[in-house]
Amino acid sequence: KLPAPTSKPISPISARSTFLPEDRTVDLACQETSGCTRITQGTASLRQVMLGFILRISSTGRHIDLWRANTMENVALTKDASRRRPSLQAHPGPHRHPGPRRRQPMHVSAPSVAATAQLEASPNEKRRSGFAYAGFLGSLVLIGLLAWLFNSQASTVTAADTVVFRAVGTIESEPSVAGATPGVAPTTVAPAVTATTSTSSTSTTSTIPLAERELARIESVFGDIAPKSVESVGNGLFFAQNMMYRHTVTVYNEQGSLLKTISDSVDFAEFGRPELGVAQGAPVEAAATSDGRHVYVSNYAMYGPAFGPEPNDQCDNTGWDNSFLYRVDTETLEIDQVIEVGATPKFLAVSPDDRWIVVSNWCSFDASIIDTALGVEVARVDMGRHPRGVAISSDSSTAYVTQMGGTDIAKISLDDVGVATTAGSDQVGSQNSTGGDDGDLAVEWLTDIGWGPRTVLLSPDDSTLFVTLNSEGTVVKVDAQTGEVIETVRTGDAPRSMALSSDGEALYVVNYDSNTLSKIVTDSFEEVQELEVAERPIGITIDEASSDVWVSAYSGVLEIYEDTVR
Repeated sequence: KLPAPTSKPISPISARSTFLPEDRTVDLACQETSGCTRITQGTASLRQVMLGFILRISSTGRHIDLWRANTMENVALTKDASRRRPSLQAHPGPHRHPGPRRRQPMHVSAPSVAATAQLEASPNEKRRSGFAYAGFLGSLVLIGLLAWLFNSQASTVTAADTVVFRAVGTIESEPSVAGATPGVAPTTVAPAVTATTSTSSTSTTSTIPLAERELARIESVFGDIAPKSVESVGNGLFFAQNMMYRHTVTVYNEQGSLLKTISDSVDFAEFGRPELGVAQGAPVEAAATSDGRHVYVSNYAMYGPAFGPEPNDQCDNTGWDNSFLYRVDTETLEIDQVIEVGATPKFLAVSPDDRWIVVSNWCSFDASIIDTALGVEVARVDMGRHPRGVAISSDSSTAYVTQMGGTDIAKISLDDVGVATTAGSDQVGSQNSTGGDDGDLAVEWLTDIGWGPRTVLLSPDDSTLFVTLNSEGTVVKVDAQTGEVIETVRTGDAPRSMALSSDGEALYVVNYDSNTLSKIVTDSFEEVQELEVAERPIGITIDEASSDVWVSAYSGVLEIYEDTVR
């Protein structure tokens, strides 16, 4: 404790005015609906807080000077007394005496003229005093600078701003993504609390052209997942398909909170196929009906006593068992229907009128066409080696299927499906049936698009196809009628999945080998941004309500990006 000076001290500064100004309030409240803690901050300037702190330091510095001057005077007096009274031994520190005498309290008086003169006469002491004051002034300047910088960052926090902390299960705002080999469990990060800040700037984002915005990650979702794909189903739900690595589909809300983990194990006896027993699937991709009432999920293969060995991505089109689609009720989040298709179904799309589902069967080299009302495959169309991507026109008349093992895209007339299968309608009415063949379906080929066409999307007016060329590291714009490649843009290595903004102005592409996400403006057809994402990005979707972009990565994470103003 420092001794009080005899001269008039600086007026003390109250703790409240120094560290908690009266106009700076903290109000804690809990929102019952989301379990939130809300902190509302007032408009007090942090400069006031730091100024009070600096004044307190100044006052303390004056106390130190007075104490040091008094101490040196007392030491000098003690030394002088020792010379005149040898019986008193000098001890370290002022007013300390030997023997059993009780130690007297230390009394410090104001520095005398002699002590002050001694301080002035000591060159070393003068030098040390100069250094001390220089250091003290430098500290004040540094503290003031830091206060100014900190206040400039915090000055935007007003009474209208709120910071909401949400407990959202297995979510972290800034993750350390641990790589994981497919088939091996990725590192699971423990549940954490994430913070999201709501500001008025987001309300104007939609008026800024997409080319003038930049993608920024706002959330990362972890858990016992290895998502091959992620799909927004249009009603605030997001389905992540975790393949044979987890044998699950995980369902989230728009904030990334896990709502349910759906097992891919089914008892086929419950669906009229007792001979198939109990089996597991391996969820690959998902597609929803227009109203979001049902979601269809493809399974890479089925795993159970009634099924043969698992295919691989280098498969030929012989000797592989058929697989199944699952239909999930989005109200109960339960599997309520199974539909047999070809071998290793990968991508699938539901027609806008909800009448058809078109499925690309990777290892049987064909495409399944399913009548949703019957819940069965009604046609099978030969596609060539390794069909992959599927897109359906807005009038539900035409399906486009990419041939990833080649360079072409098939153009299938869905208007002919009803004609081709009418004669066999009695046959395909049973859920046990796989329907007929392609019959007289009209198939046109758009050739020489490029090597390894994977994902295909249609522009809102159906005039243009956007196609990722996995083998070439590019995305191409193709005339949907003639098949002419209009423009090409280079992205990262191995562009895989792709999503199109609702207005058709921007494409978002995940580049598997580069671990990046590309943003392409469709008008000028140029890449305007490429940023690093989690390791092995493979799936992507867009939340139509918020325009947020979701990316799935095999490394065990879902990342959410916002297209914000630069």
